[in-house]
Amino acid sequence: MAILISGIIFLVALGITGVSVKEIQFSISNKDANEAFFAADTGAECALYNDGPTKEIFYIDSETTSLDCLKDKNIEFVSAPNPWVFVTTGLGNSEEACAIVTVSKTFDDDGNTLTTQIVSKGYNLGNEDCSLPENRVERVLELNY
Repeated sequence: MAILISGIIFLVALGITGVSVKEIQFSISNKDANEAFFAADTGAECALYNDGPTKEIFYIDSETTSLDCLKDKNIEFVSAPNPWVFVTTGLGNSEEACAIVTVSKTFDDDGNTLTTQIVSKGYNLGNEDCSLPENRVERVLELNY
C-alpha cells in the first residue's frame, strides 16, 4: 500500500514539474519576443523620424551618411542609397537587442517619392552589427506608404 501511494505522489509531482517547466519556457520566450518586437519598433520609428521633407535623408541625391535618433547617437548606414540599410544596437531592457532596418523607395523621373517601404527586423540578442548569435528571436515590422 505504501509503494502504491508513493508511486501516485511521485507521478503527481512529476506532472506538476512538467507543467512548471513548460510555463517557465513560455515566460522566457515571451520576454525574448517582447525584446525583439521592441527592437523592431524602435528601428522602424527611427526610420520614420528621419524620413520626410524636413530631414531629406532618404533621397537619391542625399549625401547624408548617418541618421540621428536614439539619444543623439549617429547611426551609420551599412548601405546607401536605395535601399538604405542601418543597424541599431543596445536596445531593450537588457540593452542586448538590436534591429536591422531597410528603407526602400521608388521615385518618379523628377525624383519625387512614389512609394516607401520600411522593413525593420528586431532581434532579442545581437552584437555590434546585429549578426550574432544565431539562436535568437526575430520579429519583423513592415511599413508601406
